[in-house]
Amino acid sequence: MHKKSIILSKTTIIGVIFLFSGMSLVSSSESISEFNFNNYITFDSIDEVSNDFPFSTIWYLYSNYGGSEGPGFYAWGPGNITRFGKWDGEPFYCGTWTNYGKFFCCQDDTGILYEINPKTLEASIIGGGGVNLRTLSYDPITEYLYGIDHNNYLFKINENTGELDLVGSISGGPYLIVCSGFDINGTLYGIDLGTDSLWIINIDTGEATYVGALGISLNYVEAGDFDKVDDCIYFKMYTTSAQWYKCDKTTGACTLIGFMDGGFSANLNAISYELNMIPPITEISFYPPLSNNWLSEYVTVTLNATDNTGVIDTFYRLNGEEWIKYESPFVISEDENYIIEYYSYDYVGNIEEVNVYIYPENNPPSTPKIEGKRKFKEGEGGRYPYTIHSVDPEGYDVLYLIDWLDGNTSGWFGPYRSGEKFTKNITIPSVDGIWTLFKIKAKDIYDAESDWAILEIEVSRTRASSYLRFEWLLDSFPMLERLLTLLSL
Repeated sequence: MHKKSIILSKTTIIGVIFLFSGMSLVSSSESISEFNFNNYITFDSIDEVSNDFPFSTIWYLYSNYGGSEGPGFYAWGPGNITRFGKWDGEPFYCGTWTNYGKFFCCQDDTGILYEINPKTLEASIIGGGGVNLRTLSYDPITEYLYGIDHNNYLFKINENTGELDLVGSISGGPYLIVCSGFDINGTLYGIDLGTDSLWIINIDTGEATYVGALGISLNYVEAGDFDKVDDCIYFKMYTTSAQWYKCDKTTGACTLIGFMDGGFSANLNAISYELNMIPPITEISFYPPLSNNWLSEYVTVTLNATDNTGVIDTFYRLNGEEWIKYESPFVISEDENYIIEYYSYDYVGNIEEVNVYIYPENNPPSTPKIEGKRKFKEGEGGRYPYTIHSVDPEGYDVLYLIDWLDGNTSGWFGPYRSGEKFTKNITIPSVDGIWTLFKIKAKDIYDAESDWAILEIEVSRTRASSYLRFEWLLDSFPMLERLLTLLSL
């Protein structure tokens, strides 16, 4: 189905903004009164909202009512409400955000999937429908949408077509899942209205596993989503008033973070984020600092990892032994040789490439030695073998790179053992001249590189053959030919 674009009208913006960055801004020890969601502020566009609040995560809301302002889309932040788009179409009921900055919503009753562009305020119909979904969630690992309907059935949804595939009934204990969301590791969590508890839902079967009690009695849950940066579920519910709660995914325990004017009804909450594809960066440092020589009998090694979404763990190993989880600085001795390998991974699942530090200093392999014929006569062109090897001072394995001098390279190939020979068959030109055929360098497995070695050959003109010289004599001296004929009789 082709997408049908519907432009949302831009009006004077009055609404609610709530932005998060990094870890949560709210804890159970903070005063709830600091989080009053009923102050109003006007912006001209959602871009201005984003610029004025320097946080990485925006909570996008949709309300069928919106108090005095009517139905529309909102952005929500500390102490402020902003409506940035009016909506006159069929109401939405649930929504979610994707890895790459897409915002999806499902219509109430019809279940038709829409994509909303929060910058241009354009809504595009994707398709699907036929199921009245209560929740919509995005799996950052499989990159599929999942929805739960009002009868507690789990569906897998194609984000490109809106097509629904029934997984099955949510079994194992929940009565009615009213809020769901995936964490950054691809685990689906759901809040159950019937048992006032948090559950993990198997996306392949629909089977639910109990996590823990919420610690509150749910009356009616309107909207919620999983904040993949904060790693918690946030949802809005009614008891005696409209309240926002934060739910701990490990225990199910909920913390009240603030109130909202009862006249504002949030039908969906989609927490924006874009999947960070950049791995952590881990730096190594030494105390006392290293120079050309060790300054102490023992040296303390510290690993410090940084990442936009936060580092889960750092690992290291010494001299190829077992990997160790880094929890505090460790000590090495000046009397030993060390290969220190280390890396980190973040909450998104990005794994850093293994870094290597070698003590003493890692020396590069020798410039490759090329063995084979270097001088040719004109006409001797063809394929000739050349044997190549390099020796690494530390005995590490060696890789090679050939530059063919025509804009193409072989790429690094190998590894070979230090000093191990290999053969390349090279085409030799037939025309005379001095020819540079390729250059080659080596590096060890820890990236110390040698200088280039160059294969240069010479092709020289051949002298006239003995037969040709004899023919020239006969042509020049006819009597010689007759004499030779008489002698042969």
